[in-house]
Amino acid sequence: MARTARMQVQSVFDQQTASRERVSEMMRRIPEEESLTVEFKSDRTRLPDRELVAAVVCLANTEGGDIYLGVEKDGTISGLHVDHQNLTGLAAMI
Repeated sequence: MARTARMQVQSVFDQQTASRERVSEMMRRIPEEESLTVEFKSDRTRLPDRELVAAVVCLANTEGGDIYLGVEKDGTISGLHVDHQNLTGLAAMI
């Protein structure tokens, strides 16, 4: 029983460490500020689908670029709303 509990604790610790490493890696990849080709979109309160599609269309009609969903205007990572965490569904919508 104690060994199982120890293994579960180690598993949670490993997941948390991996999660921190992923966030650290993501932060290195996110530009420091928005530009003509970089758009940050907050998703704390679920960005309406129309706004997300409009941002994609705007970038597609110019030089192109990258949209960082779940990133605040100041570059802080706030994460995705639960409705947008299914990346397959999100890609299909766009």
